[in-house]
Amino acid sequence: MVRNNMCPISIQNNSEQYKKQNILVKAGAVAAGGAVYGTAKYALTRNFCKPLARGITKYSKEADSVVLNKAVNAVSKEPAFADLTIIDFDKIPKIKSPKLEEHVKDFHASIPPKYINRNSYPKEMLEQDVIVSNKLKNMYPKWAKPFESMRDFYTQEVRYAIQEGRTAMVFSDKKVLVNLKKLPAATFHEIGHLMNPKFNHAAKKIKKALPYIVCGSLLTSKKTEGEGYKNKFDKFIGILRNNAPLAAMGVLAPLVGTEILASYKGEKLVKPHIDAKTLNSVKNLNCCAAATYIVSLLATGASLWAALRVKDIITAPSGHKNIQKV
Repeated sequence: MVRNNMCPISIQNNSEQYKKQNILVKAGAVAAGGAVYGTAKYALTRNFCKPLARGITKYSKEADSVVLNKAVNAVSKEPAFADLTIIDFDKIPKIKSPKLEEHVKDFHASIPPKYINRNSYPKEMLEQDVIVSNKLKNMYPKWAKPFESMRDFYTQEVRYAIQEGRTAMVFSDKKVLVNLKKLPAATFHEIGHLMNPKFNHAAKKIKKALPYIVCGSLLTSKKTEGEGYKNKFDKFIGILRNNAPLAAMGVLAPLVGTEILASYKGEKLVKPHIDAKTLNSVKNLNCCAAATYIVSLLATGASLWAALRVKDIITAPSGHKNIQKV
């Protein structure tokens, strides 16, 4: 009679192996995923937005600035925009491009901008300069206040971008920040935002969910094959985690919508005041600008998908089953 001398074995399933992973491995996987997300999003946005930025510059130059400035004056005199304030960055004191290395020496110290001949400007322009500085600095959350130098750096970066005609901004108190010499066409897009206050407010609120989706999806583990949900909440988290890239794009979609709607309303607003050729340049410029937001939306989804893939690969249980003698 032949006896079976094989020892009984116990097979540890993937689910148990997942739970017993080293904490450092999980932490490293989360860090790696976060790095992939940030790097991929930056690279995708930068590479795909470069030609769009060139398009914005091209169409901005093609548009007749004299005609557009006359249109700005005409629109600002309309009763609906009586309380509109346009701060022309071509007329307020100019600053030099901020240097990051100067701002990282002491994170808690305030680093004021380096002006170019600020003393040569009249009092009225200096007052507008103070308004601009306060407006831009107040954009950043209160928790960033201890890091005063970095707050100053990003504030100055935004200001320099507006000064150089790369972008424009509008605030809810109807103050438009724009360089009317270099980017007058953007004025109407910003005014278009003021015509959709509720939609803008809702879109900004929804966008605040993005960091929670990114962090939450990176911190939660993927369910293994055959592993069930513990309860309804666990099921909700699992479904959200599996669809995190779509959820991330979803919370950005309303923001993209506000940009497209602002451009549309801005074009309608300026149309009676400019010729067909200038209007066409404005439309092309707005299309390029809207495309940058769409690129950012898609880059966010693709980057988060890649980040989760990397994290899952690192934390995935070994392909070999753990065999133990008993």
